[in-house]
Amino acid sequence: MSKDRLQEIAKELANNANMPYCWEDIYNRLIGGYPLPFKVEVK
Repeated sequence: MSKDRLQEIAKELANNANMPYCWEDIYNRLIGGYPLPFKVEVK
């Protein structure tokens, strides 16, 4: 997966969690394999 696509995903997750300012933290967690700071619910 490209870096740009991972950044898009991180920004989408941050916006959906009402935390748009922390997309870089989410991005680093995605590429590092660390848990996200919130639960992801699939509907």
